Amino acid sequence: KKRVYTETLMMTKLHMNNDSAKVSVTVPVYNTAKYLDRCLSSLIEQTLQDIEIVLVDDGSTDGSDSICDSWAERDNRIKVIHQRNGGLWKARQTGLENATGEFIIVCDSDDWVDTSAYEKAYTKAKAEDADIVIFGYVAEYNDGSSKENIRKFNDLTDIELTRDEIMRSSYYNSWNKLIRRSLFTTHNIYYEPGINMGEDHLILQKLLSIRPLKLCTVPEALYHYRINSGGYTTDIKPEYIHQLLKVYEWDYLNIDKAYHAEALKQMGADLAFESLRCHNFPSDKFKNITAGIPSSYLVSSPRSPQKLLVLAAKIFGWNFGRWSYKNIYQKRYTR
Repeated sequence: KKRVYTETLMMTKLHMNNDSAKVSVTVPVYNTAKYLDRCLSSLIEQTLQDIEIVLVDDGSTDGSDSICDSWAERDNRIKVIHQRNGGLWKARQTGLENATGEFIIVCDSDDWVDTSAYEKAYTKAKAEDADIVIFGYVAEYNDGSSKENIRKFNDLTDIELTRDEIMRSSYYNSWNKLIRRSLFTTHNIYYEPGINMGEDHLILQKLLSIRPLKLCTVPEALYHYRINSGGYTTDIKPEYIHQLLKVYEWDYLNIDKAYHAEALKQMGADLAFESLRCHNFPSDKFKNITAGIPSSYLVSSPRSPQKLLVLAAKIFGWNFGRWSYKNIYQKRYTR
């Protein structure tokens, strides 16, 4: 059955009775039919009953749209929004705009959540009067192995220190952060149009710029993040690097460059390395990225093959770095 869109966005609210839940869970959905049932089962089985689940079908073509509708018919806490494909930023933003809960959190449609996750996070938020609650996650690999990731912060009352620790650890994901929804509405925070890579990084950086702001943690791995399952982030394309470059530039213009100097160097080096994973990337853009990264940083401890590869490309050019990535790095480090 073909779905006809009369507008850019067509929304279907199914059996929604709760106007203001304790927690809104927004789920961007794009061609994840293989994993969607497990994801949604983990959400409706949450021990925190007073939640709403906002499914944003971003123009799926694999039957995910029908799966969303089927689940909404079973549980009146679910509402479904069908829209033309607009990318991850648009799906995230649509979920944000249609959430009504006191707190909000994202769940990616190919992942799943421990049944007690949102109750633990919400209880912590209320007990501490916190604006953002951070918890750990489990990386789930295709070979069946898994690895817990529980971040410990030195002093959550020092927001800039916490920002720096997050920047150095790339702990930006939206799906392990319960966020007071009023932060978005009061401070006019939204997902940047066209940013489908680094969108979680950017939204969190905006949130961490709010003052006053109170953070707390639940030191447990409550979210299960599926690695390499497909969906939005399977390929590294030049446009993705351009988007990450815009995120990097936002950081450079909007945060304390002196305080976060080392983190910005690391972010630039990571961005330069990602560009070498592209099939093609403008060499002048690569020069712009690496211009602000001292060679001394790229050989500093801890040394890594990625940093050394970026150094070689900085000296001999992007084409040499790309060749080295394909013919040396991939063969040695990605078997």
